[in-house]
Amino acid sequence: MTKPICLIMFFGIFMFSIVSCSEKTPDEMEFDELLTISQGVYGQATKLDDVGENDIVSYEGFGIDVFDEPPSTDPDDGMETLVSTETVDQGFYEIELDTGNYCICTTFRRCVSVNVVENRLLRIDYEFGVGPGWSFPLGADNIESEC
Repeated sequence: MTKPICLIMFFGIFMFSIVSCSEKTPDEMEFDELLTISQGVYGQATKLDDVGENDIVSYEGFGIDVFDEPPSTDPDDGMETLVSTETVDQGFYEIELDTGNYCICTTFRRCVSVNVVENRLLRIDYEFGVGPGWSFPLGADNIESEC
């Protein structure tokens, strides 16, 4: 092989490795630098971009509600939430909670029951679309089931 072709191949491999390593999928996002709580739940909301490549993208402005008992399936039932929040940059959210059992829900009442343990954080992600809904990418031993 001639020197120019070797350099071109080397440059191509180098560029591919940079792109591959620098782009993280939503499941691989780490939020250590964004966390401001020491107990409760945090995570990321994503949605399927069904235009073009069908990529999963971060979902900013996604509403999350917390209840101390299972809510009805009707979001207009007047039941008050303990806490409500929306996702921000990269679909990130965090909610500081006291020790106890809670229902973490979307604003349209797709819920999961969790047990918040003292001085522990639980990552709970949500995929908006036909996908799994709530998920626990780091695993968890304090998950009940749907509320």
